[in-house]
Amino acid sequence: MTVGPTEWLVIAAIAMLLIGPKKLPDLARAMGSAQKEYEDARKTSKTKKTVERKEEDLLIEQAKRLGIKTDGKSIDQIAQEVLQKADEESKKLQVESDSESEVEEESIEAVE
Repeated sequence: MTVGPTEWLVIAAIAMLLIGPKKLPDLARAMGSAQKEYEDARKTSKTKKTVERKEEDLLIEQAKRLGIKTDGKSIDQIAQEVLQKADEESKKLQVESDSESEVEEESIEAVE
C-alpha cells in the first residue's frame, strides 16, 4: 500500500499541529535519515545472504569434485568431509614428494 499525495498532506497538517512548524524540518530530516539507515541495513543483509549462499554453493561443488556425496548432509558435515578429504590428499602428495626426493638423492649418489 502506497501513501498518495492527499495522505501526505493530511499527515503534514497533523504533524504541524502536534509538533509545530519550527520543529517539523528537524523531524522530517530525522525520518529521512532513519529511512536511509533502514535501506542500508536491508541491502547489507541481502548482500550477506548472497555471499553465504555462494560460499555454500562453492563448498558443495568442491565436495562433488572430491567425490563426496552431499545429499541429506548439513553444510557443516560437508565442510568437515571436504577438510578430511583435502588432508588425505595433502598427505598423499607429501608421501609422493618424499619418495621422489629419495629417488633423486639416490640418483645423485649413484652418479658421484
